Amino acid sequence: MTPPEEPSPLPESLEDPKAPLEEKRDPFRHAGAALVLLAAMGAGIWVWKSPVDGRPSGGEITPGAAPSSSLDVPPVAAPRCTRVGTQAYRIGQNALADEGSDDEDHDNDERPGAFGAEISRAVALPSGFAVGVRHDTGSGAHAAIATIVHDAATGTLIDLGRSRGDFDAPLVVPLGAGWLAGLLEPNASGSTLRIGASRGSDEPKWVLELEQGRDESLAFDLAPGPKAVIVAWDEVTRDGKLARVLWSALSADGTTIVRRPSAASSDRVDAETPRLVAKTGGFWLAYIARKVIETPKDDDDAALERNPKGDREAAEKIDPSWIELMPLSETGEATGPARAVTPREGHALTFDLAATDDGAALLVWRDDDTPLGSHGGRVSVLTVLPSGGTDAQLLAEKDVGSGSPTLLRGWVALANAAGRAMLAPIGPNGAITGELRIEPAIGVGEPLVAVGVHVLTATSVGTAIDLSVVECKP
Repeated sequence: MTPPEEPSPLPESLEDPKAPLEEKRDPFRHAGAALVLLAAMGAGIWVWKSPVDGRPSGGEITPGAAPSSSLDVPPVAAPRCTRVGTQAYRIGQNALADEGSDDEDHDNDERPGAFGAEISRAVALPSGFAVGVRHDTGSGAHAAIATIVHDAATGTLIDLGRSRGDFDAPLVVPLGAGWLAGLLEPNASGSTLRIGASRGSDEPKWVLELEQGRDESLAFDLAPGPKAVIVAWDEVTRDGKLARVLWSALSADGTTIVRRPSAASSDRVDAETPRLVAKTGGFWLAYIARKVIETPKDDDDAALERNPKGDREAAEKIDPSWIELMPLSETGEATGPARAVTPREGHALTFDLAATDDGAALLVWRDDDTPLGSHGGRVSVLTVLPSGGTDAQLLAEKDVGSGSPTLLRGWVALANAAGRAMLAPIGPNGAITGELRIEPAIGVGEPLVAVGVHVLTATSVGTAIDLSVVECKP
């Protein structure tokens, strides 16, 4: 009988529980090395199977191209706007570029002015675009209306005469085959709003004057409709304690006053910056309102509830402000009271107003408790239905520049903190339908008005302004 084999002796490190820890780990050394080897082999296989970027070093990513792998830089969105043509219609002369020119080669009217050209809002005409202009001809400031063809290759500057006082460029609105323009001028009691009209190819004529009271604000607006032209402005009451917004109705051709001025704002708010727009069956009138603050005789910081040791100096106190909206009929009669449509605890700085196809009011406004000239804040879009319902959408709350956002046909525009134009597509009912982003074709220009896919933009060039057209598709 074969004797049983003796069991193999255990490794000394396992036999002796008191053996050093290093000796007890010896059996796992080879296993650890195997794991390391397997990991290295796996990494090699992964690298071998990974897609290789065949672009040369430093190559650019084609806009809209798909990334070669999940580790690549995300594709750059294709621009939605492209420049139409290579020309621009220039208003004024670029004094910076003309500093070295020979004055003997220019008439007085062709010399660069002492100040830069200014423009107002632009509108669409059957023949293209129109915009109000205030420019220096070399012999003084003149008001004018610039009409530009759809590609901005050519234009005509229609002179309205000398511009007296430090007033803004005239405001132009379309009227039939021509246009209607409003221009503020000073008078003994304050200012006068002069109304001029052009019937297409006819020379413009001054047709009406409306007296306004004294006011530091130069804001007013015009809106033509099938049965009336509505005009609105702001002024200070005779006692100087209240700013209010008034409106009046003119005949459909803008030549006759058919409704005496009435106050749209109540005596419980300070109101300014009126805006008008025609809608289905009438008009919308909007303005910025603030709570009336009675200033006590002892107007120190304690009396005005100001804390000079706080973050804001006493002279920089900014009170809450909001936007109020009022509906008007086709003939300019109020069809309802003015009501607040943005939060009363907010700080509405500036806004733009349009109407949707179904007659709703469409507003875009910038809200921030800072002075008007600074950048920052939130930009929101608001739809107010004729029935009174509202729908608000936040458009931007970062990288918001100074100035006012603008509503265009199919787009909403604003500038970022660097002054570059940003656009977002907006539907006919006021819903934002796409991303808000910079459009390189516009750059630091300002979008003014849109007709179809064509957008008229204005860019400052020294003391001149270049008007050009870009084609924008969502």
